[in-house]
Amino acid sequence: MASSKPNPVRTAAFTTLGEKRLYIVGGLQGPLPSGTPTVPGVNQFASLDLTVPTWNANNPPWTIHPPLPFTIGVYPFFAVFPKSQAELIVATGDDALPVATFDLNSNLWSLADAFVSSYTSSSGVLAAVNPTTDTIIVPTGSTLATSPEIYGTFLYNIATKEFSVERGPEMVGPHVPATLREYAIAWSSVRGSVLVYGGRGELPDNKWQYSSSLLEFSSTTRTWKELTVSGPSPGGSNWGCLVPAYNGQKMVLFGGFTRDVLTPSIYILDVAKLEWTKGQDIDVSLMRFEHVCTAAGDSFVAWGGLNSANSSTTFKDPVIYDLKAGGWTEQFALTSPSTPSTPTTPSKDGSTPPPNTPGGQLDDSSSSNTGAIAGGVTGIIFVLLVVGFFFFKRHRRRQSQERDSLPTKNIESNKAGHLSDLNSMPPPPPPPSEPWSKDIPPSPRN
Repeated sequence: MASSKPNPVRTAAFTTLGEKRLYIVGGLQGPLPSGTPTVPGVNQFASLDLTVPTWNANNPPWTIHPPLPFTIGVYPFFAVFPKSQAELIVATGDDALPVATFDLNSNLWSLADAFVSSYTSSSGVLAAVNPTTDTIIVPTGSTLATSPEIYGTFLYNIATKEFSVERGPEMVGPHVPATLREYAIAWSSVRGSVLVYGGRGELPDNKWQYSSSLLEFSSTTRTWKELTVSGPSPGGSNWGCLVPAYNGQKMVLFGGFTRDVLTPSIYILDVAKLEWTKGQDIDVSLMRFEHVCTAAGDSFVAWGGLNSANSSTTFKDPVIYDLKAGGWTEQFALTSPSTPSTPTTPSKDGSTPPPNTPGGQLDDSSSSNTGAIAGGVTGIIFVLLVVGFFFFKRHRRRQSQERDSLPTKNIESNKAGHLSDLNSMPPPPPPPSEPWSKDIPPSPRN
């Protein structure tokens, strides 16, 4: 396996193995030439090592692997890892949907039977895998050869080779088109479900209907539902990229279009709270769609894609977002080394939160630290008062003992002189006021 850079492409199939390595397969170089119905895909297979602690965007740790043993179609369909994580499963964009597997130990490809015949290939129809049940989930699949045609969510069990079809995401309501595609999709280990954001579908009148919903497919009930989320909405996004970060605690959505306008935005979803936070926009010259992305440690990485539908240039170097500091950087780091002096990640209400919190989320420990400091100061003052009162009581006791030890016979014989001496001594300190005697316990006796 050589160490060099892959050809920059768009629409590559991609997946990440355990936040350790990003795999990309196939793709296209540039848009389709005018009048050309199809363009052969780029037959390449590469991976990016995400375990390297730090590297620069212009010199990423790529590895080039043996290419696919056959010519792929226009759009590679998906690339996923089964539960065993021993092989990569890739489906091409051909109508027959042949499946190829790459053995990570032997570095060899092999062909397998298609899990559904006469599949209708379409750009932007993506898939995810449930690693618990080894089930590949295609949100909006369709077939041509069957009568009638089949539309819906395709489910294929890798182990048992069982194929089934369930209702598609349009079941949540008319605002989600039945022909939904170009959506962002990811498996959520925290929720144990597939998450789909955005996408668009073509209507009978040749117009587009956009989705701005966060949808969830439950493998248990085999149904779709729309999740209620808070924070700034990414809007009607299509061709964006959604990947988990921090072991699934966050989801990162980047790039694509917002109703046909290329967006520079990046959003971070707190999966437990179902709350979006908007990050720092990328420079407009680096906006993209049909790209691949991944996340590891404190870094989010996007690679490939196009900046314009009319552009023939694809991005060869990755762009990196520091999830901890909240800004774009040229340096990948599993652990963010520093925090910028001026945080650049707006919070959900548009203000700037403190740094050093993943995804720009406020750290609850900041308020508790203030309370701890105030409590510590109060405790120190209390201790000083108790110690002072202890020495005050001890001083009074010593003075009383000294008066009691004066010789009686000297006082009897020289009463006038000694009484005058005693009267000239400074009076003892006054006893403590009533609040002190109630608030502070008596000091221990010797």
